[in-house]
Amino acid sequence: MLGRDEEIKKLEEFLRSEEENVAVVYGRKGMGKNALVSEVVASEKYLWFTGYPTTGDMEIRMMATVLQGRMEESLDIEKPEELFDAILAWADEEKATIVIDQYGAFAQAENDFNTALRDALVGKLGPAGIKVILILDSCLQAEKLLLGAKSPWKDVKRCDIMVDALHFSQARSFYPEQSIEEQFLLYGMTGGIPALLSMTAGMNPREALEAIFLNETGQSYLAGNAMAQDLREYSYYNRMLRALAKGYQRVNQISWEVGKPKDVVVPYMNTLMALGLVTKETPVTEKTNRRKTRYSIVNHADSFWYRFLLPRYDLTMEGDAEKIWDDIVEPHLNEYMQDVFSDICHEYLEMKSAAGELPCKLDEIGNWWENDDEKKTTNGFDLVGLGVMEGESATVFCRCYYGNEPIEISLLKELIELTKHTGQKGTSFYVIFSKAGFNDNALTVASAIRNIVLVGIDELSEM
Repeated sequence: MLGRDEEIKKLEEFLRSEEENVAVVYGRKGMGKNALVSEVVASEKYLWFTGYPTTGDMEIRMMATVLQGRMEESLDIEKPEELFDAILAWADEEKATIVIDQYGAFAQAENDFNTALRDALVGKLGPAGIKVILILDSCLQAEKLLLGAKSPWKDVKRCDIMVDALHFSQARSFYPEQSIEEQFLLYGMTGGIPALLSMTAGMNPREALEAIFLNETGQSYLAGNAMAQDLREYSYYNRMLRALAKGYQRVNQISWEVGKPKDVVVPYMNTLMALGLVTKETPVTEKTNRRKTRYSIVNHADSFWYRFLLPRYDLTMEGDAEKIWDDIVEPHLNEYMQDVFSDICHEYLEMKSAAGELPCKLDEIGNWWENDDEKKTTNGFDLVGLGVMEGESATVFCRCYYGNEPIEISLLKELIELTKHTGQKGTSFYVIFSKAGFNDNALTVASAIRNIVLVGIDELSEM
């Protein structure tokens, strides 16, 4: 299964474990959770139940029907305890695995179902060698039902696996015939969501636009679906996401844009973070500086929707892919792709550090910025890596340029000058990423100074 080696290994270790009897596999829709679990349990004795939003008695009967088909005998089951006893009889002292997909629907069918399964696993199923894998499409439900401090599962030793979007180096395998620049764009549109990658495999960006954003199936993998599962009313959450997509990242900016006070904005952001749709960050060298907190949308597919499609919902509903691309997307594509490109460069740094191919090994990669409140502007680095070289602290300062012009030497000087504002001590290295390459003067300077590294599209093509 493409890009899921680590998750497969973890699940296989879980099935062999003598200590863990429950695995929680969670992540938003489209990440390939079912395919992952199916691949791992295919060679096992297993039962697969799929929860459905209904009443408790109907939920149990639906599950009993699945079990009855495997036992080839009539079962009169009305309570969860009777279902668990029947599962024990079906296992017949063999090692077996029970998979419950859409576990949130099962757990919420009756108030005590979540606790009943927990008690059965600890008291009967686990000691009998039965493993349980619970699959959820909602990060919020996973936290509330299974992972949180108030969950009845809090003291049960678990194998927790969050299935997230694929990295660029994995996602580009879906587009082997496309150029590296098209792969950048497609990654910026799909966000590395496996369902969207599969849907658009082999397409060019214009075709992918239509397949994902002008198609109900494609739209079902976006943020709106995640919010619909967990929020009764999410009009203002959509408004907040639109503000973030426009580049308003600080609380005061978002407050001004949406017309809500700051003490209202923060709870909205907290909910979006709990849903896994938004992340919060501070400069990597100033983690306790709350005045520099900023928010951003986690997945690029969501950013693309809120940046380009939602503001022209009329054209989106008409399905006018050509007009949307030519008039709305393409004129602002380089600006949009800046954050996508920075994430790809982040991945490149991680890979090179892990392979020992950087001047120093990086322990952490984040970013750094400074705010000019008077001018209402922000300046900083796209990436900052913190590490150690020969027992001394070392910092890698990076800028990532997605423009169409080769980088001049003046930008190298600007980068070096800005590092003085960070207050970092120790050895400094400077890395410039550029989609359009570098002018000869920049190449000459970099070749003469060992702590300047230039990374162009050829190097990124090797990821």
